[in-house]
Amino acid sequence: MKTRLVSAIVAAGLAFTATASHVHYQRARKSPEWFTRGVVYQIQPR
Repeated sequence: MKTRLVSAIVAAGLAFTATASHVHYQRARKSPEWFTRGVVYQIQPR
């Protein structure tokens, strides 16, 4: 029982690191124009 749990945790960890290691090579998605050219308002209460 304990061996299966440890094996499952190790397998999950290896699967996560295999998919997460190439994330820094991917290009960021392009923001929509309405987001990059929009106006930002900052409202502060008195």
